[in-house]
Amino acid sequence: MYKNHNFQDNLSENNNDEVDLRNLFHFLLRNKFFIGLISLLTFTVACFYSLTLKKVWEGQFQIVLNSDQDSRVNSLNPALTNFLGVDQIDNNLKTEVGILKSPSVLMPIYDFVNEKNNKGKKIKLPFYKWKKNLKIELQKDTSILNIAYRDTNKKIVLPALDKMSLIYQDYSGRSLKRNQELTRKYLVDQISLFREKSKNSIKAAQNFAIDQNLIYLGTNNYQNFINSNSDLNSEEEVVDFKSNFLPSNINIENVRVNAANEIRRINLRIQKINDLSPSDYENLQYFVFSIPALSKDEALTTNLSEIEDKLIVLRSKYTDQDPGIINLLEQRKLAIALLKSKTIKYLKAAKLEAEATMEAAMRPKGVLLEYKELIREAARDEGTLVALENDFRILQLQKAKISDPWQLITKPTLLKNPVAPSRRNIGIIGLLFGALLGALISFYKERKSDKIFSLSKLKELLSAELIEIINKNDQLDDSNKIMFLKEFLNNQNCKNIAFITLEEANTSYLKKLKDFLTNKTNLDTKIELISSRNIMEECNNAELIILFTSLRNSSFSEIKTLNNRLNFLEKSLKGFILLDE
Repeated sequence: MYKNHNFQDNLSENNNDEVDLRNLFHFLLRNKFFIGLISLLTFTVACFYSLTLKKVWEGQFQIVLNSDQDSRVNSLNPALTNFLGVDQIDNNLKTEVGILKSPSVLMPIYDFVNEKNNKGKKIKLPFYKWKKNLKIELQKDTSILNIAYRDTNKKIVLPALDKMSLIYQDYSGRSLKRNQELTRKYLVDQISLFREKSKNSIKAAQNFAIDQNLIYLGTNNYQNFINSNSDLNSEEEVVDFKSNFLPSNINIENVRVNAANEIRRINLRIQKINDLSPSDYENLQYFVFSIPALSKDEALTTNLSEIEDKLIVLRSKYTDQDPGIINLLEQRKLAIALLKSKTIKYLKAAKLEAEATMEAAMRPKGVLLEYKELIREAARDEGTLVALENDFRILQLQKAKISDPWQLITKPTLLKNPVAPSRRNIGIIGLLFGALLGALISFYKERKSDKIFSLSKLKELLSAELIEIINKNDQLDDSNKIMFLKEFLNNQNCKNIAFITLEEANTSYLKKLKDFLTNKTNLDTKIELISSRNIMEECNNAELIILFTSLRNSSFSEIKTLNNRLNFLEKSLKGFILLDE
């Protein structure tokens, strides 16, 4: 037994950080009866205690947190719902569960349970303690809410769960109604605001159009124009859209530009006519024919044509010195001058008309731009008002529609067997507690005692190595250990050897051992048997000192005394031999 013990001690020395399980095993083995007695006592007490506890009953049900209800409010204008934050209300399931755990929701159930359980009693269970009996949690990765309630009163569990399911369903409808009421109030206020704002912006646009002699399009025409250009994406298209806005009023600008261009053309025509020489009467005629109003005056062109015809006839007969030809040339010159004069006068009259048209079409800078902004603002206010009124109508329809509360997927159900107390677990806990308590008391008792129970502790106190472990029941002449001891002593080359024992119980065995070693094995060494009490008188001549002891009879005080005496004599142990039975 101790040989294995020695091996475990060496292993412990090489692994200081590891627990010596062998020592622990021997410790438990030494104190098994005391630890067993304490464990049995605490187990019995725990069993009796479990019998005094009331049975705890549990009921359960499941409910689906339906977030689709709030989506009915979200069917309003997305921009409006984002502004209101409706899509953020109660959509977070964790927040919803936190609300369902709050006292504002659970207090009616708490009052109901206290009323049923504490009839005639003034003392009520505090809310925070009662809430520990209630378990509310979301099923992982779902919107299913698991609710469980425990109570020692079996008859109250189902009624409490039924009341809780009704409260939760009522809360789901109340939450939706609250959202709808907040949205309704907001829409009513905004409709009233934008109705007045739209009225004022339309009135401002109309008054500005009247003051500036512009044509008022109306917000409907503006909105239709925007809808017809709803595919404007690029910046160039947007610019083109703005430049083509207000087509009826832009005609005024076109009239002014056309009149300016007409004046420029008239000035060029007058300049061209003035630049024509008298011989370019044909170009002058074509120029006159290009003006519709002058081409209708036959007197201007017929007279010149007749003169040309007469010149052709006379020139076929006479020379240019002929008085008739000279006379006709003079008439043609006068006719060309008359035609040029009338054409220029006509063009100047047309120029005056174009100038008058241009002046009539002119507006101060920024008038059209300002009018455009007024129309855009009026149309935007009108469009917002229409959107708000449509949302209000949708909300009214939603309120009229009956909505289902949160859906119960399992009805409140009472478990067949109580969930607590677990008498088996209580008994096991009592048994473990007793074992631990017994081990601690045993450890304390051993620490307080003077006995040595560990070979490693003995080696530490003696500051010497273990030579051998000898069983006192073995035959001396047939023991390998005794022969090893004999060889060991021979190798020491000592004349005087002292065998020291701590207890008188080992004296008889050591005498037999001494006789065997000196007589049977022919050991050429003098061996003296010395008690630790007489070491001062008998150990002076010893060259080699070996201690014989056993764990059962060793004590801290004896080892300490032995060490002190050896130190006083300036002697030291060669080693020690452990005697086992």
